Amino acid sequence: METQVHLHRGQRWNVDYAYITKNNKNAVKLFCNAHVGKVLFQNDFEAVGVEGVHFGKKFSVLAKRAVILSAGTIGSPMILMRSGIGPKTHLSNLKIPVLQNLPVGKNLQDHVTTGLDLIQLNQSLSIDFKNIASVSSFIQYMYQGKGPWSTTGCEAFGVIHSDLVDQRKELPDLQIMALPMGLTSDYGAHMRKAMGVKEEVWKEYFSPLRGSQVASIMPVLLHPKSRGEVKLKSQSIDDDPIIDPNYLAHEDDIKTLYEGIKIVKNLIKTEALQKLGAHLYEKKIPGCEDEKFDSPNYWLCYIKHLTLTSYHPVGTCKMGPQTDRTSVVDSNLRVHGTNKLFVVDASVMPSLPSGNVNAAVMMVAEKGADLVKEFWHQTVKKCNLWTFFQNIAMTNN
Repeated sequence: METQVHLHRGQRWNVDYAYITKNNKNAVKLFCNAHVGKVLFQNDFEAVGVEGVHFGKKFSVLAKRAVILSAGTIGSPMILMRSGIGPKTHLSNLKIPVLQNLPVGKNLQDHVTTGLDLIQLNQSLSIDFKNIASVSSFIQYMYQGKGPWSTTGCEAFGVIHSDLVDQRKELPDLQIMALPMGLTSDYGAHMRKAMGVKEEVWKEYFSPLRGSQVASIMPVLLHPKSRGEVKLKSQSIDDDPIIDPNYLAHEDDIKTLYEGIKIVKNLIKTEALQKLGAHLYEKKIPGCEDEKFDSPNYWLCYIKHLTLTSYHPVGTCKMGPQTDRTSVVDSNLRVHGTNKLFVVDASVMPSLPSGNVNAAVMMVAEKGADLVKEFWHQTVKKCNLWTFFQNIAMTNN
């Protein structure tokens, strides 16, 4: 299918822009340039606000009804752990008083992909460096919302089973992304830095492709068996987290991506791509020079050396019943063992969806808003009922 994205006149829309700016400007008051450090508790279990730093000065904000963390798969577990909610041993080592011993930061999952610039073409496409850098493309984008600048990057994708013979599996395990470009399409100006490619790999493997027409048909691992972890470096709000994604730790993840490479090779043989003169880029990736190109061992080596994130991390505040020792929040997104504290973001997902996470995260947000409102309505009812019985008791006295 064609890739679905949030676009308005060729421009990407952030979710906050679409929800807040366009729909209800007065619904939310934003406190910008603030970094939340931890949650404030009353009696060690009831969330009453947050504490943080704003331009170097400490601040605190008290909550009238509830505290909702939506800092994402990396940010939310960091705030919880600095607040004393997390793995007991880890927090104790950092001298953080433990309020709740929960597996915060565990169960980190991500979609990983490979295959950048793997396909060379004999024909030019509409999206290349010259077109993107041209003045006409800029004018077309600014005044019509069209042209190369309005591209989504990934033009099309599909979700499939890696086993092309047996399609009876419950879930697809691969997503195939089609990009009419690659890491070298901007001559190394931006993409290689954004993707974290090392300088020596860029020079030796990618730079020879500059100026040629490349494409990337990239297999994405949808349901990795590997699990990573987010930890704190210290108590300090200024320190970055320690993130161990643990990519490809499970051998099955490598095997599934290898099946994806084989599917890409089959796609290259199709009539549509052969009309463009599609063929594999045959230069060996650094680190795999001793393997025969296009052999199974070469591709397994290639995957280990050139696999990167799709930026879909989830799972570090896993949802599940309190009896599940691997979970952090319940089915109402409330943190176990606390009151009035919710986590509403991708970190609550127990596992990855079979595709991009954007729509799923918005679903969690929509449902989470309903759950928080319902929680508050039930709390008000209980308070009113308690007040009612108190009044009856006082009248009888």
